[in-house]
Amino acid sequence: MNQLTRREFLKTSSLGAAAFGILPNIKAINWYDFSDFRPYIVNGGLVREDCSTKLSFQRLKNLLASWKRLPRKS
Repeated sequence: MNQLTRREFLKTSSLGAAAFGILPNIKAINWYDFSDFRPYIVNGGLVREDCSTKLSFQRLKNLLASWKRLPRKS
């Protein structure tokens, strides 16, 4: 998956729906490999090995900033 694909995944995934309680069965969201240093998924990190950010990091940062509240607790 290239950077643009990962960014678009974040843009269109159920992250936003889960955060606003639209999908109540989702209790947590996990993203493997924050960094590309010794990754489980090759190039799957949100930041490169030198810690410079990728497009997916920026998209996730913008997505989190756009949320007006935290997810509902059940």
